[in-house]
Amino acid sequence: MRYDPDNVNWIYDSRQFLSADEEHGLIAHQREQQIRNGLKQLHPKNLAASPLQTFLSILALLLFLGLIAGFIVALIMGHPAIGTMMFGALFLIFGLIIAISGKAESEDSAETALGTRTVGVLLALLGLMIIVSTALIPVIGPARAFIGLTGAVFAWGGLIFSAVSIKQMLRARKSYGETVPARCIGYARHIHHAKNSPPRLWTHEIFEYEYNGEFYQAINPESSGRNAMMAIGEQVDVHIHPKKPDEPVYADDGRSPVSSSIAGIAFASLFVIVGIGLLLFAAFGDVNDSDFKVYNRLDPKSSQSTLANGKYALTDAIIQSKIGDRAADWEIAKYKITDKYQDEEYGYVIEFSDGTLHPASKEVWDTYKTGLVFYQLSSAETGEYLGAYSCETWEYTGEHTLADYTAD
Repeated sequence: MRYDPDNVNWIYDSRQFLSADEEHGLIAHQREQQIRNGLKQLHPKNLAASPLQTFLSILALLLFLGLIAGFIVALIMGHPAIGTMMFGALFLIFGLIIAISGKAESEDSAETALGTRTVGVLLALLGLMIIVSTALIPVIGPARAFIGLTGAVFAWGGLIFSAVSIKQMLRARKSYGETVPARCIGYARHIHHAKNSPPRLWTHEIFEYEYNGEFYQAINPESSGRNAMMAIGEQVDVHIHPKKPDEPVYADDGRSPVSSSIAGIAFASLFVIVGIGLLLFAAFGDVNDSDFKVYNRLDPKSSQSTLANGKYALTDAIIQSKIGDRAADWEIAKYKITDKYQDEEYGYVIEFSDGTLHPASKEVWDTYKTGLVFYQLSSAETGEYLGAYSCETWEYTGEHTLADYTAD
């Protein structure tokens, strides 16, 4: 990273060693500075200085809030597919904004091997994958869509991580192959937030060196903890990019990122392998949608859709997936529970609206309430009971003849 003393995300300091109290004090002071800087950005004078940027920021904020609200409402209303597409739209829109603007406000920008625009494009493509996979649910089924999306995310994430590691390795060994003597002139520190641990300071040396008759200052991308690895005035050879001598430099001090990059590539390869395996399974594996319940309203004819009255569509495809190989053909009838009682000889008895009596277990007898209307499935050949669906939740929309025994 180029040395920029005006960058508010960095703490420029001349102390090589810090105590724990000094570290905590710098972190608290830096947070106050960032808050004050954020408030300054909201000042009317600053906003008026760039009306286009202000308009784009407000538009992005409204889009973000709208998509988040739509995502929550879709889930509450029982439309996870639509909610998932809105979630994907968040990645798509903000990825495009980052790619177009080419700006990033990350305090860890020195650790990012990929360019900001590249990161934006990758985020946008991830969002597009989520949207396309969800939209294909009516065509390929929810199970294949979900497995395929999971595989694509794993493979995509592994490829991105590999690209970062490879670029870091090339920077250290190839692109940054020319070595020049440099002198440490100070330290740049920033706050690092790790999961399930308090914030810590990461320290980078600031180097000054001469190349082709000109003096440059740059930050070492490789970091240490709160204490610096070398003292001010200490000499060290650094690797620079001949065409970009003012970019980040790597010191010959044993902190070369090559070994960590190789480990990162190996780790990322596991994600790629798992992702490709999931994609192949989604395309050619034996996937049963009946074991993967996702309901949506994208396609009224979908075997996993809801109807305008809020009930789930009980289609022939759903029934067949539940029955499996238990019956070559099946029949469906609609009944109502007209009465239920206990009999000394038969125990618990349920009376259907067609006048038939059915002995039942205590559990079934307690479950089936008087007045309940339901669909019952049975084998067309043997009459064997195959299952039942409550009419309060389901509405049959298939092509089999429905025998209705609920008429008074």
